[in-house]
Amino acid sequence: MYDRLDDIKDILKLRKEEVRNEYVADDGKNSASNIGKLRGRMDALSFSLIVMGKESPEELRATFPEYMKIIDENRAKRAERKTESVSKPHIRFVELHPPYPGAVWTGSCRGATYSGHNNVERSISQEAVCNREHNYYEVTSGEASLQDYSVALCWTIPDDFRAWAEMNPIVIDFRTESGTYLNAHVGVKIYKAGWASGLSESSHNTDTGWAVIIIEPMDVKGWKPGDVMEIYLKLASRNDYYARVGSIRFNYVAK
Repeated sequence: MYDRLDDIKDILKLRKEEVRNEYVADDGKNSASNIGKLRGRMDALSFSLIVMGKESPEELRATFPEYMKIIDENRAKRAERKTESVSKPHIRFVELHPPYPGAVWTGSCRGATYSGHNNVERSISQEAVCNREHNYYEVTSGEASLQDYSVALCWTIPDDFRAWAEMNPIVIDFRTESGTYLNAHVGVKIYKAGWASGLSESSHNTDTGWAVIIIEPMDVKGWKPGDVMEIYLKLASRNDYYARVGSIRFNYVAK
């Protein structure tokens, strides 16, 4: 809320700029004579006394309508910028590249009995595509039937976490040598530590170029700082077609 003193300060500021422009050349150097500069100071002082003599905001507005119009416009713009700054979400991200910190290979999900279809070769490597390096986990199997193995990791929700980003909260890079899921595919399961059931699942993903699996916002509701996310990345292969998984990116709104 602005009062009389705020109005006086803003009016005098505008008048000061006018006086300076009247006695200073465009190149920024003072080109006025000493008499001219003295007259400018006297004008500013006289104007200040007139402004200070107004006892209410209403009198100021009635006496200086053009100034107050400019002042109101400037105040509205500042308020709009402040509102945008407050309302605009502060998006942050965390990106993990293979080998993920603390990740392990596993033939089962959450300690369940192994499927018995785990005859695979596992590796961690890197390839460059369009001048971008991709670190990845890879599974291949020479069996005629699909075999699989998973990369399991835990990720703790950061202390500054407020909510997931509205778009693409979790993005996982992957690639398969075959575009047919019966030959190779990548699956994702997400759990919250302490919960029995999974919160999100994406299966049978295939793409012969580097692509992404996107976990939608509706699939990751109800998280808070300190929660532990358990992620299982299942890589399935047969007939020596590889399945690969790369970086994981978490996009969230910070406090």
